Amino acid sequence: MVASDVAAIIRVGADIGLSLNITKCELIAHNDVVINDNLLQSFNQVKTEDAILLGASVFLGPALDMA
Repeated sequence: MVASDVAAIIRVGADIGLSLNITKCELIAHNDVVINDNLLQSFNQVKTEDAILLGASVFLGPALDMA
């Protein structure tokens, strides 16, 4: 589902002259999740415990401990 949504964002963005900067994209997923989509595999993968959104940790782990 996420892969098809990202593909739609890329397609619609291209129609209006925008492009997705893959080098700035992050994929936050549990360690046991297998990513089969080539596009999503190219995203920077972040462990859930290290995830930060707008300066705040998202899950329990080192990011929350440092905050």
